[in-house]
Amino acid sequence: MLHTNDIETRSHDGQMIKQEDAMHPEPMRAWPVAWRPQWDQKINAIRVNTLFCSAESISMRSGAASMAMLGKTCWVIGQFILVVVLVVVVEKVVVVVVVVVVVVVVVVVVAVVVLVVEVVLVVVAVVIVVVVVAVAAAAAAVVVVVVVVVVVVVVVVVVVLVVVVVVVVVVEAAAAAVVVLGSILM
Repeated sequence: MLHTNDIETRSHDGQMIKQEDAMHPEPMRAWPVAWRPQWDQKINAIRVNTLFCSAESISMRSGAASMAMLGKTCWVIGQFILVVVLVVVVEKVVVVVVVVVVVVVVVVVVAVVVLVVEVVLVVVAVVIVVVVVAVAAAAAAVVVVVVVVVVVVVVVVVVVLVVVVVVVVVVEAAAAAVVVLGSILM
């Protein structure tokens, strides 16, 4: 019977053997002493190779898992960046479209107002001319000519002033729209 706690142990045939030899299988103890170190070296080499292969296999599996996780993470980050870029681009496009529509509406409204004012001024000028002509028919020819010239000059001056004011308003509105659009796009 083997007692591995003893410094020396007896084998089944009564020979005294060292404790480290007692840990080997029974047939190995029957081999010549010169063979034991070689056999121990082979066993140790097999153990080391097995451990190395197991560690390498575990390392490869963990590396593959890490690469898969890295790939998923990169994909999620890419999707997030794509969504953010799309949101920013859509927001900029919407703002630009709104600004352009507002500028177009303002320009059209101002143009319509200018046309209406010009039509009203022309009608007023015609009425004034007709009244002046009717009044001047009773007056002397010189007075009629002077009055007509004065009325026409007044009407022309008023029309020019109105057109200048309208043009200034349109230019200021367009400049303000360009400034707003430029600040948004920056």
